[in-house]
Amino acid sequence: TNLPPGKPFRAPGGLAACWVIEQAADQIAHERGVDPVAVRRPWGDNDLRTKLYDWVESLPVWRERPPTGSQSERFRRGVGVAFGQWIYAYDPATEIRLDVDKQGLTVTTATQDIGNGVRTTLARTVAAVFGLQPQEVRVVVGNSSDPHGPTAGGSRVTNSVFAPTREAAELMRDRLFGLVAEAQELEGATAVDGGIQHSGGLLAWRDVWPQVEPQQVAIQRGTDNQLVQRIGHFVLTRIIGTDFTLGLGNSHGAIVAEVEVDTLLGKTRVLNMWINIAAGKIHVPDLARSQVYGGVAQGLGYALYEEKVTDPHTGHNLTLGLEDYRLVGVGDMPEVHVTFTEGGFEQAKGEGIGLAELAITPVPAAVANAVFNATGWRPLTNPIQPERLLMGLQGQEA
Repeated sequence: TNLPPGKPFRAPGGLAACWVIEQAADQIAHERGVDPVAVRRPWGDNDLRTKLYDWVESLPVWRERPPTGSQSERFRRGVGVAFGQWIYAYDPATEIRLDVDKQGLTVTTATQDIGNGVRTTLARTVAAVFGLQPQEVRVVVGNSSDPHGPTAGGSRVTNSVFAPTREAAELMRDRLFGLVAEAQELEGATAVDGGIQHSGGLLAWRDVWPQVEPQQVAIQRGTDNQLVQRIGHFVLTRIIGTDFTLGLGNSHGAIVAEVEVDTLLGKTRVLNMWINIAAGKIHVPDLARSQVYGGVAQGLGYALYEEKVTDPHTGHNLTLGLEDYRLVGVGDMPEVHVTFTEGGFEQAKGEGIGLAELAITPVPAAVANAVFNATGWRPLTNPIQPERLLMGLQGQEA
């Protein structure tokens, strides 16, 4: 049967890999009678991963989880853990242009905002350097004729634009300060949040704009000082493009899921998720949390609901609408508790790397391991729909 090709997806291949590997690790721990975190520790001595192991073991919900398969009630609660990692990718050709005219600051790059919040990142980065409100900075994205910007892939947009944006803003601030302080012979002048402080008071940036000729700064991100990873780099660049570079190191994440399984109706409800992301410096915390929430929602769809069904005789898609293809709704979302473990990526410009794809990859495996903890049945096929769970509990192949 010929089926349509795969389409763009968050963390392509990552969810399936974590689904298999993290459940295998959990099963090994169960069969050996070893704690699921302890069985993973000998795999490596990565400092960030070790911090995540320690964090999981510190959670009361993890320490107080029930023994696997020990419950006999209709509603059974379980706790599962899964770990993940993702590449550090960026676009060294990314260029940020910052202009000043009588209306103020405009930051421009030819990227696109598909929900990753790059407009907010650009505005806040410039605003932070000048001590302004983000809404005072105009952002222009989405025009191919503008300076080269990163495409949304490989969790690389924020770590491609942040460093050159900050550098451009600092250069523009220093240039404007020099021009105005010299032209007006300001005594004791220094650039501060909001403007130029001098012996006569504060000259606000909004009053500086009309006093100077239009100015422009353009900064290209470039590569990190460290050598890029070579393993797989040339294969990826041939597939994705030459604007894709692998940096040193990987991001790491840990997810602990708490579920409630209805063994009569076969429904799995995720009650809570604790997530710890180790991706270096978090430049815009509320946007980063939003990325994690989105990753949880999509990961739950992969784990519990979404399934493409085709006619075995014709190959026609039978799940064409939202009545047949189940997506996660607001009522399906658990309480999501987000923690960031910063540091560890000082070699990267901006000291932070991408996290959007990492936020989804371990989610399904954590849910599956929690279902196993609650019921003693291992869900090898996703999504964990009610009929599959009930068949599994009855000892049938699901």
